[in-house]
Amino acid sequence: MIVASTSILERGPCFYFMTRREPAQAEFPLKKMTKKWPVIFVLALSLAATAFTSADGAPGQSSTVPFVPLNSMETRCPTAVADEKRLDMRFYSKRPAVKAPTDPSLRVALLRMAREDQNVRFSLIKHGNSDPKYRRAVMTVDAENLQYLRKIFKKYGVPTPKMVGYNGMGAALLLLQHQDQDPRWQRQWLGAVTQLYKRHELSPEGYALFVDRVRVNEGRKQIYGSQFFNGGFTMKPTIHPAHLDERRKALGLIPEREYECILKTMYNPKQARAHHRPL
Repeated sequence: MIVASTSILERGPCFYFMTRREPAQAEFPLKKMTKKWPVIFVLALSLAATAFTSADGAPGQSSTVPFVPLNSMETRCPTAVADEKRLDMRFYSKRPAVKAPTDPSLRVALLRMAREDQNVRFSLIKHGNSDPKYRRAVMTVDAENLQYLRKIFKKYGVPTPKMVGYNGMGAALLLLQHQDQDPRWQRQWLGAVTQLYKRHELSPEGYALFVDRVRVNEGRKQIYGSQFFNGGFTMKPTIHPAHLDERRKALGLIPEREYECILKTMYNPKQARAHHRPL
């Protein structure tokens, strides 16, 4: 059974997480939303498709992929799957439990916006990524969401799990990651996102995705190697590539080669089989 894990929105393009259960948390179910969109909440992370753009970063070129069965991922990337499970247990053992959000109406609003965000992106992918009509739809939704987010963030700052639950916070971060049209405003919230990570409320993947996204949007090299283009086969420029895995390990991430195995299997399973041996 596929569940809408509260970590999915935090994890952006690591679509493998759509197939795993998160440790039991006192969290409100998504009910009708998950019935219609069983794998919609990705950050993707995302969340989604936050790590994939065209080479020129054109609007509406982020990629979202269809569901890939967990057994396929375990066959292609067994070491990556095992390492992720181990790191997940470490993260969830530290993450504070949340019984109920203090602002359920805000949570509902954020989830609604995230659903629309993903709705237009799935439509774009369905029609080949380049249809002007659907690219305009993505840009329109992003612009509308930015106006709402400005009001929400001005009043509350970055919504926390205590306020809106973990999936509400994930929705807010997904929407924030997609506001590439205003990198300065996006970067303004890096400090708050960092605090979420330091309090063990945001996963290392979610933190790395946001840090790298901000840097790439500012024209700088990324730190953790989470941002790709060309269907997950080309990493965007990264500082000191020789030490990339050292930085990833220190943050609590799987090695880059394992990460790439997951991405390539999700985005281009046929090409991945042709070019890479199982990890």
